[in-house]
Amino acid sequence: MKKNIVFIWILLTNLVLAEDVFAQKKANKTDKLAGKAANTNLESSVFWEISGKDIKKPSYVFGTHHLFNPKTMIDSKIVQEKFALAERVVGEITIDNMAMMKVFAACVMRDTTMKELLTPKEYAEVEEAFKKVGMPFAMFNRIKPMMAQQMIESVKYAKLFPKTDTDKTTSMGNPFASSMDGYFQDKAKTEGKEVGGLESVEDQTKALFDGYPILKQKEMLLKTVRDTVALKDDKEIQKLTQLYKEQNLNKIAEMTLATMETDEYNNLLKNRNDKWMPQIFEMITKKPTFFAVGAAHLVGIDGVILRLRKEGYTVKPIKIIL
Repeated sequence: MKKNIVFIWILLTNLVLAEDVFAQKKANKTDKLAGKAANTNLESSVFWEISGKDIKKPSYVFGTHHLFNPKTMIDSKIVQEKFALAERVVGEITIDNMAMMKVFAACVMRDTTMKELLTPKEYAEVEEAFKKVGMPFAMFNRIKPMMAQQMIESVKYAKLFPKTDTDKTTSMGNPFASSMDGYFQDKAKTEGKEVGGLESVEDQTKALFDGYPILKQKEMLLKTVRDTVALKDDKEIQKLTQLYKEQNLNKIAEMTLATMETDEYNNLLKNRNDKWMPQIFEMITKKPTFFAVGAAHLVGIDGVILRLRKEGYTVKPIKIIL
């Protein structure tokens, strides 16, 4: 069970990109507002330097893919050099054991179970999908459908992009460090840097798990389950990961934001960015900070990069290889 909890934590460091794979598959009609939100032209990079205005020393923002192998960060000389210059490392949330326990509690259904929520036929479908990705569904009878959907997507990603034995050693025995976001925070703690988050665990889990009614979550789970059994979602996962490796933020925006419904877009991205930006503006004026947040938060008219530029800061792409 401990292994499964760790897996759940890595998944729930706000897998916006994984959720966006689902959004890309499910959207039959594009909401015009969210579609317009994606229409920006950004340089190709997931790593950016913030300078100018009232900043004495540059800060940095890294757009993470929460399931991407962090070994590429370890091997990147430029990432390591810029990371060393930062006095503080900030993620979406602070990753630690207490946070993991809160996340696990937030994904549990209190008033119903999967067997009660799903018809016998639907339950058998979900059970089969879990079997295909190598997990016993009976162990997760009380998790929320959104959680089950995310678990399937995450394990499917791991099967499509397996880590080598060498890759697995990069976590240094720390399960949190096996995610890109966790790696940056773990490294910061090891080096004695200040570590923080832009939102609380409660805020993040509320956006992920309470932003959708249970019946809507059920619909999302069944869609993912049927695509997984039919092997229809492999291409979407592979395409999005390739776009990330190419650091093509414009295509990532096109594949994700432009296909999200307005409520979904506001709940997962815009509203959270609205709360983050005042903190980011304050942090970068006080000390050089290394921000590591999901790449989907960087793109679009409400994204971190454009909003920093609108505020008068110089935000320049840094070339790296993924």
